[in-house]
Amino acid sequence: MNINCLEVNGDVLNVTLPDNQEGHILVSIFATQLDVLIANNQLPQTKVLKVNGSITLLLSYLITGKVIDFYEAIAFYVPYDINGYVVSVSKSDDYPVGSRIDAQTGNESNPQEPPFLINWSSDILMAEINNRVKVGGDMMVREAFEQLKKLHLPEEKGGLVKINGRCPVLVGSTIAAYLSQFYDAIAVCDPKLGTSDQDCYVVVVTKDREYPLGTTIKIDKPVEKRCKIVLCGPKNTGKTCLREGLKDNLHRLPDAPRSYVISGCPDGDGAWFHQTAQHDSDLARSLKDQWKRDFTPEFAEAKANQIKAIGVPILVFDVGGKISAENRIIMSKATHSIILVQSEDQIQEWQDFCDELKLPVIAIIISDYKGKEDTLISNSSPLRGRVHYLDRSVNVADRPTIKALAELLTHLCNNP
Repeated sequence: MNINCLEVNGDVLNVTLPDNQEGHILVSIFATQLDVLIANNQLPQTKVLKVNGSITLLLSYLITGKVIDFYEAIAFYVPYDINGYVVSVSKSDDYPVGSRIDAQTGNESNPQEPPFLINWSSDILMAEINNRVKVGGDMMVREAFEQLKKLHLPEEKGGLVKINGRCPVLVGSTIAAYLSQFYDAIAVCDPKLGTSDQDCYVVVVTKDREYPLGTTIKIDKPVEKRCKIVLCGPKNTGKTCLREGLKDNLHRLPDAPRSYVISGCPDGDGAWFHQTAQHDSDLARSLKDQWKRDFTPEFAEAKANQIKAIGVPILVFDVGGKISAENRIIMSKATHSIILVQSEDQIQEWQDFCDELKLPVIAIIISDYKGKEDTLISNSSPLRGRVHYLDRSVNVADRPTIKALAELLTHLCNNP
């Protein structure tokens, strides 16, 4: 592949993800290109490396492991929290881990820290956001660093450590730098590469020839019921907002099983976009236009394969607002559907589409943008209701209809 994924601009390393590449392939591509920059002395000549662009968790580990020796600190760009950089790794008191660097002025600040959970589960290191607390990326990094310092780790360096859990890119970089002091190799779970009965870990940091970068390691996991829920319906109904509201509620419900939420669209409407829009709608739109991709059959096939491979108990994904061949491919991997429309007369064509794909419709929701309150019409199958003002500028997790949907998904997955 001849795509240049890394570009140096002053003290910033800009990252561009190639289309439709799986995690272990991305690791190999970026490892090669980083090696070229290092060999040619083309990395940014600065004390603090700033990393900008659409980046995956696996790549945050890889980049940190490759370049940490060249810098006093590494900071990643976070548009959705602060529109600035957050220091994830530091060897200097001038740039504490978790401190912010303003994208415009370069000023550094050091806010307070909330809890973050890092602990052992057998031989797997679980690194996860505390779902009970809404935190910014800078705060998560600071707490993760404190948790790492308290973690029981081997006295003699060596071997491989496997890491799993819902973890932001920033924290991945922090963990990579810290654990590299104790282990020769680090492998991180990529849900998109797993199967229904195995988790897949990708080697992202290594000093051991036994574990080359990009190597995949399959680990058996317990048999669980798995529900793959597609949010479908016409365009401009608020499917992205509904998806993010469901994600927040599923993470908060005490009896909800593990869940994972992704976008099934190539339009740049990922979770980062929804979070950024709540702080800066113009920036969100600009970044969305920059990262938007074409809706091609190749994209649809790649997305369908991801959905098929993800093996968490609850997977929620949205699709584009047209009944199309591409959406047919993507939705074919779902087990259930939720229809979101603006009016009653839009329901039937999407009901027919789901019937054609043999997808049970578990909820039909009317999106009332100008409404002032939610309405639950029926709790029977399918659940019916109205949800008001699905707008990217607000957090919709407290809407009664969205809470009811999260409880429905939890019940669906917890009861065979």
